[in-house]
Amino acid sequence: MSFIWRKYSTSWFQMPTLMEAPIKKDVVYGAIISVCASIFVAILFVGAQNYANFFFGVLLFSMIGHAALSYYWFRGNILIFFRYFLLFLPIFITVLAWWIWEGEVLTAPFGTEYQTTESTLLLVTCGFLSLMGCTSGWLVAFRGYSSNRGDLRASIIKEKTLLFKVGAFLTLAFGLLYVIQVGGTLSAGQAYATGSGQGLGVEFGVFNIFQQIGVSLLILLAAIFVEKRLRLYLIIGISLFIGIMAGSRADYLPPLMIISFYFWSLRKQLRHNNTQIKRASVDIKKFILLALLGVFGFITASGVAIWRSSPELSIIDTVNILIIKGPELILNDSNYGHRMIYIETGNMSIGGMYGLIENTRRDGFLWGATYVDYIFRTPPAFLGVKRPEDLAYRTGVGDTLMSQGGTFEPAEAFVNFGLLGCFVVSFILSYFMAFLLKAANKNGSIFYASWYLVFGLLGFRDIWYQTFGYFRLATIYLLLYVFLLLFRPTLIKGK
Repeated sequence: MSFIWRKYSTSWFQMPTLMEAPIKKDVVYGAIISVCASIFVAILFVGAQNYANFFFGVLLFSMIGHAALSYYWFRGNILIFFRYFLLFLPIFITVLAWWIWEGEVLTAPFGTEYQTTESTLLLVTCGFLSLMGCTSGWLVAFRGYSSNRGDLRASIIKEKTLLFKVGAFLTLAFGLLYVIQVGGTLSAGQAYATGSGQGLGVEFGVFNIFQQIGVSLLILLAAIFVEKRLRLYLIIGISLFIGIMAGSRADYLPPLMIISFYFWSLRKQLRHNNTQIKRASVDIKKFILLALLGVFGFITASGVAIWRSSPELSIIDTVNILIIKGPELILNDSNYGHRMIYIETGNMSIGGMYGLIENTRRDGFLWGATYVDYIFRTPPAFLGVKRPEDLAYRTGVGDTLMSQGGTFEPAEAFVNFGLLGCFVVSFILSYFMAFLLKAANKNGSIFYASWYLVFGLLGFRDIWYQTFGYFRLATIYLLLYVFLLLFRPTLIKGK
């Protein structure tokens, strides 16, 4: 399959960087390599305490090699690669720190007494298995699949007016409602808020989901209507940028970066639409741009973190602080009382995972209890129904704080089902993500295409903060499914 989107191809609707599917050969080799790597590392983990530095070294280079291969297997699909990267980064940085500094430089801000060699070996093994599960799930889902029945392109053209009206409304309206909810933007002198309901007088925590549903519809339109791309990008970009200005990085900055990359790819697609170019050239250019976007995202996220803690600062003052303290952001030895590689929220994800590993040693596995709790956490907060406590509040060890919010995907999987759970949970989530993409093309379904896009765009929140986010997204789309089945079934089943 070429990265160049064929204008009149209807067997597979290829939106560059967002909807590419793996080819048969990559499915087989990728899945086999990932499963074998899981088995190898699991075996090597037994007795790893006796050769910890060797184990970290093997894991480090295994992760580098697997990441390079995965970028190839994923065929440039940035949504699944984004999910892969979010699982990869905290674990890779931890492995790197322990391989080089052997515990003198850590990756979690709190509870140094629980960041032992034994716990770290277990933590990185959990993360590695989760990474292999993520890759295997995506690839296995496409085994034997051929999409030659649906025509998503035709469905989008048919519903273009409805998609634009609904998409623009949801994108702008819920973007504005979020800003009102949290009390305005940081530049207005407002402290960062998390959506506690003070702005609207009611608790409602899914503004980001409805906004991203609108964004997904505009993304679909942009793939076809060249003359409208600038207008669509401005609508999406402005609405997401306002969310960033309100202090929310997780929900708005990563989607804005991904979507900007997508629109760049559309532009490149237009220039090379009838030109054959070498795939290696495209891969290299995409990788370089992805790396630059990653650096930009890290700097921007750090700037927003400084700004939301001191809203009175001007943008110029914030930039000056970033320049002066730039080197400290990489290897921080002042903020938490010990040397630590700084990776923003990723540090909290690792800290919470250390805490859950220690608590599991003391109290045992939860055997799926937190996943069952999802059902009871589903009712909206404004109904006042008592809901189970988020696992993030249980990452502390005794009186020791280990994280300041959120639960890493493999951390929740481990505390429920151990090492095997890390592989299986990530496998299932990636498999389901691939199912949505297949269903969108197989049926020509705008509904499944939208769900797939939102599933990918909200990965930062759902992977680093709470896997429950995927479940909450599913409940909203299932309600939407019932509504569309009654009033607009063609959006589900295609033309």
